Amino acid sequence: MHRLAIAAIVAGLVAAVLPGSAQAQGCSVPGQNLTVRDIMERHYLWYRSIPGVDPTRFSSPAAYLEAIRYRSLDRGFSYIASREATDAYYSASQFVGLGLSTRVEASALRVLQVFEGSPAADAGLRRGDSIREINGNSVAQVIAAGGLDEAWGETAVGVTVEVGFVTRAGEDKRVQMSKRLVTIPTVSLTRVINVDGRAIGYFEL
Repeated sequence: MHRLAIAAIVAGLVAAVLPGSAQAQGCSVPGQNLTVRDIMERHYLWYRSIPGVDPTRFSSPAAYLEAIRYRSLDRGFSYIASREATDAYYSASQFVGLGLSTRVEASALRVLQVFEGSPAADAGLRRGDSIREINGNSVAQVIAAGGLDEAWGETAVGVTVEVGFVTRAGEDKRVQMSKRLVTIPTVSLTRVINVDGRAIGYFEL
């Protein structure tokens, strides 16, 4: 049985698919895609904007979700993960991945956050870096084709991802990272900044 968990995190809304939902439509890819459609129609904030495309024509639930999400505002709020990954995320603040968050900016991905001790941190990625390539594919082309979620590969331990990026200093770099279990810190960053002789505490959640 293929277990799916769909999370649509929109304006504070978190919707997860229970294993029984997938059973309702069957375990085939078309059945999983139909489950995605049913969940999105019930819980998605922009459900009125879901296009009327045939879910059975897509090769995976992720591909179907990418085709129907409201792109102008949903730039990463909606995603598909395994039931195991979702349970780990909500019970232990853990997930399988690279340990970074990004935002689409024009033809690139801006790195917003890198978790300490993650594959991304070990590879030298930092907040503010600009990712231009994923596994040899131009990020601009991937974004235009609507395949950004799938470009990162399967959410599984050991999956390798190669990225080309430009640092904030303008240096071009290329690194390989392997996905593993990452723990989300309660406080992502703490720092004391001296401004005009005053010590100012800074923290990022």
